[in-house]
Amino acid sequence: MFRIWAMISFVFLFFAGNTFAATSALEEIYAAKTIVVSTDANYAPQSYLNDKGELEGFDVSVAKEVAKRLGVKVKFITPDWDLITAGKWGKRWDISIGSMTPTKERKNALLFTLPYYSSPAQFAIHKDNTDIKTLADLAGKRIG
Repeated sequence: MFRIWAMISFVFLFFAGNTFAATSALEEIYAAKTIVVSTDANYAPQSYLNDKGELEGFDVSVAKEVAKRLGVKVKFITPDWDLITAGKWGKRWDISIGSMTPTKERKNALLFTLPYYSSPAQFAIHKDNTDIKTLADLAGKRIG
């Protein structure tokens, strides 16, 4: 019986600690009245610089909507992709929105939310290509 209560207490404290940390970060965003979002500016159409040097794209729109729903302004920063995926942000930004595949290595460094969209890999071949009819026909082929 003691083990069950100890486990319940551990689970409660674990989630309470995470809730406190999340609340603290959210309180900091509200206090600053700004959410700082990192994104990769070289990943069109998700996020990219337009002809005027302004960020555009699907991920940029998602970040703006998050800020709107929180009632705060959004500030974008565009660090290198390797810095974003390293996970050692040191409070340089609050969140990263950038169409990232949650690999095992990234899951060890980052906390992922539920995906807000899915984009499975697709392959296309020229209509005149008669060599490739099934997925198995791609074995040993090089793409790119």
